[in-house]
Amino acid sequence: MSGCAATIHKSERLKEISIIVNYPVVIVNDGVHDGINFFNRKDTVWIFYCNNNVLYRLSGATDLETDKKILGTETWFIYVKKATHGFLFNSITDTSKGLRLPIDSFLNKRAYANANFDVPADSLYGKVENGNDTIVEKYFARTVHNGNYPDSLYYYFTNTFENVDYSFSRRLDSAKNMKLYKVRVLYNEGFSSSYKIMLPKREFLFEMREEAIANSKQIINFFEMVKNQINE
Repeated sequence: MSGCAATIHKSERLKEISIIVNYPVVIVNDGVHDGINFFNRKDTVWIFYCNNNVLYRLSGATDLETDKKILGTETWFIYVKKATHGFLFNSITDTSKGLRLPIDSFLNKRAYANANFDVPADSLYGKVENGNDTIVEKYFARTVHNGNYPDSLYYYFTNTFENVDYSFSRRLDSAKNMKLYKVRVLYNEGFSSSYKIMLPKREFLFEMREEAIANSKQIINFFEMVKNQINE
């Protein structure tokens, strides 16, 4: 883990990205509200890269009354690239040895690493828009579905995000030789055979963004504090 401390003065060696997720939720007779309730839930996971080390800041608990995250309840997960296990800490100032966990299964559960973005077999291929470093592919449903399948999908690829190993789809990244950094899954208004009601337009969004690092010294200090443990 050598060289991390140097990022305090050479910030290009410390990189931060965020994974932003928006997903519509339908709740039926939850015991608080009668009938069917629809709302959007948002989540963000932050990932820090420093040489061969990866640190996740995971979303905290949600206040059920306000549907907002409770500040200070975030957990942190750290590991070395190509390792099989990482360590979960209750806070960035947690001085314990952390909880040792398998990386793949943990990230699948907590960081959207198991999302399936394969194009549905019955989709029509739409047009491709090319930017300087970006490609946008659009797909549309061939037939009208019952509200359980998307009507259109938008895939965004880019040549940026160098040295970022997080991937929404390694298969699509490899096929395009670019990074899939955003996916929009759109549903038109329609009748749901599952809920027996009309559902409004809704959108699932998965997006990767590069962020400016506001607390680099605190992040570096944490890397340094746990370096011996995670390299054992």
